[in-house]
Amino acid sequence: MPYNPVRLGSNVKEIMGVCDLEMNHINGKKTEMEIPSLTDLSQMPETKGFSGTVTYTKTLILDNDQYTCVDLGDVQGVAELSVNGMNLGVEWYGDYTFNAKDVLKKGANQLSVKVTTITGNYLKTQKDNAVAQKWTSKQDFYPMGMLGKVRVG
Repeated sequence: MPYNPVRLGSNVKEIMGVCDLEMNHINGKKTEMEIPSLTDLSQMPETKGFSGTVTYTKTLILDNDQYTCVDLGDVQGVAELSVNGMNLGVEWYGDYTFNAKDVLKKGANQLSVKVTTITGNYLKTQKDNAVAQKWTSKQDFYPMGMLGKVRVG
């Protein structure tokens, strides 16, 4: 079967602005926060050592029903996208572009993206764990989460 990637059409809209986050850390801690725009979570002091699943939610208002795909842009982690309660799948490498034909509608659309991160950043913060430090002490913090540019097309 030939490779047939999903592509943005000519009518493209960038999704910007405030996003709600629900963070489920591998250590069991749960946190909710609001961010003004998509950013590398490893650059924020309160999320720098996070490891687990971050759920980004946002309501998107569309002016027509001609949009057929969602491009999540630069994602650092494994991403699972749901639009209006319908799961559109999981991407873990390459293009994070999903077919959203017949799911996106004119008006309000609820986007939910679950991003599962790597454990390296968390292990770097475990200063009392000799094994964690041995494996991560020479590494920089790795970019994490949705870095943007999210678009529909």
